[in-house]
Amino acid sequence: MKSFPYTKKKKGGKRSPLLLVLWIALFLTAAAAIPSVPQDEKTGQKKTYRQIAREMEEAHKNGDLNRVFRIYEKYCGKGGKTKPGKEKRAFKRVNKEVRAEIYRLMFLSYSTLGRPAQADIFTRKYLAIRHRTGIGKTWKHLAYRAGKRYHVAPRFIVGLHGGANFTLARPQQRYSVREPAFETGASRYEKNYIFDSRYSRGSRVGITLEYALDERFRVCIQPTLCALEFQYKDGEIDTPGYTISTIYLHRHSLGYVEIPLLLKYYLTKSKLKPYLETGGFLHLRTSAYKTIISRTLDPLSDGHVKEEIFADLTVKKHILPMNSGFWIGAGCDYETGIGDISLSLEIAYKHGFRNIIDKEQRWQNNELMLGYYDVFDDIKLRTFDISLKIMLPLSFKAFKK
Repeated sequence: MKSFPYTKKKKGGKRSPLLLVLWIALFLTAAAAIPSVPQDEKTGQKKTYRQIAREMEEAHKNGDLNRVFRIYEKYCGKGGKTKPGKEKRAFKRVNKEVRAEIYRLMFLSYSTLGRPAQADIFTRKYLAIRHRTGIGKTWKHLAYRAGKRYHVAPRFIVGLHGGANFTLARPQQRYSVREPAFETGASRYEKNYIFDSRYSRGSRVGITLEYALDERFRVCIQPTLCALEFQYKDGEIDTPGYTISTIYLHRHSLGYVEIPLLLKYYLTKSKLKPYLETGGFLHLRTSAYKTIISRTLDPLSDGHVKEEIFADLTVKKHILPMNSGFWIGAGCDYETGIGDISLSLEIAYKHGFRNIIDKEQRWQNNELMLGYYDVFDDIKLRTFDISLKIMLPLSFKAFKK
């Protein structure tokens, strides 16, 4: 059995340093995920954030609001001349309920001093954490602010999506290695591009990342692996005296990494939220295959059609490595009620800007030209997508109404 490459011994019996580097990286990642425990500068004793929250609550009850602010700045805030609400990275990983209690005390303290701008900062932070459990037992003034001034909505959302696409190939300039005989007509060898749901249907799967700008607008990027399918056939030849006719179907499968950048607009704020989206996309070609199918019809066999693979070719070098276009779509989000998970059904139309064929490579494949009498036309692609998404918010924000 082969050794795992990172643990394979080098000559002399020493192991590769890559394994050590991997272990160090894992250790540092795990350590970064654990919030550091604050330490009192005078006594040197470590405190939990629950203890810090109790100290702030005691100071608030005694009316020592300056002490409330000092404790927050010392253990939670960045300190210095930074604005209220700018916090240490370690504090952002503290238990949500503990942070919510600290935010509540900061809100109450600033409200008591008549400083609404600073109070609003901690109101929004408090509501973003308590978006599912409610505002809890707190000042009625906070309840008033929550209901009248703010709407809590997802801020950063991740998800998975998958579905199908349907591709329309449109020739822009036609090319052929054969010239039709005069008596057969000028279109004898012209390719006939066919839309067939069986052979024009591809697949797509990827991840979705969304960032809310406000209650209704989101920026979305969703890297996707997609396969596009299209086909054309040679012109049929009806020659007197022949009882058997054969046509050739040319089916193509193109693999792309698709990177769309979209702006989404939600029409409502309800549980069922329809939306519109627009933007652009970038296609990075990963693979390209061509299959030629021979289809033979013999009238003497009661119309039986015999179909078999005539050729199976790789045509990656004939397809440009990059394409781009614009994207328009619509969909609807539905909050499932299972945690914060939502489902989304989306339909989109993508319009490619460029000819996908590399003109410099058109005449370079002798096997394709001389063996199968075929060269690519200049082609642009139009695609319709349908996708199902499952989305999970990682953070929330209280947006002003």
